[in-house]
Amino acid sequence: MAIFNITGKIGALTTYSVSGSSDELAAFSDKIKNITTYPTRVSGSEITGKGSKRDISSIRDLVESLVKSSDVKKSGTTGRYIELLSTAINNNLNSGKSWVCDGYTVDKNSLDPSWEGQQICYVYPL
Repeated sequence: MAIFNITGKIGALTTYSVSGSSDELAAFSDKIKNITTYPTRVSGSEITGKGSKRDISSIRDLVESLVKSSDVKKSGTTGRYIELLSTAINNNLNSGKSWVCDGYTVDKNSLDPSWEGQQICYVYPL
């Protein structure tokens, strides 16, 4: 599980760190770099950087939403979630009707932007 920490202040900027497994951090690093114009450093199991109050707030929201969506996928008991149709078929998951993922669906459900244009579906717990 990724953890977001505010580590200090340098003038008007706030320093932060996001720690977690390297798989989790791979999902965060590119998105964080798109939020802040200040340099970020990725090393092992930690991302560190600095940003304005607005940047820090956006990064915190991003980390919380990605952690929440990964928790929903892992638990399997909290209800349906959206998955790529190919993954649902390959893993023999209990899926519903598929549709083409568009930009609105990506934004609304905090999905990976690379899913846009691909077939997605709801997956239901057994």
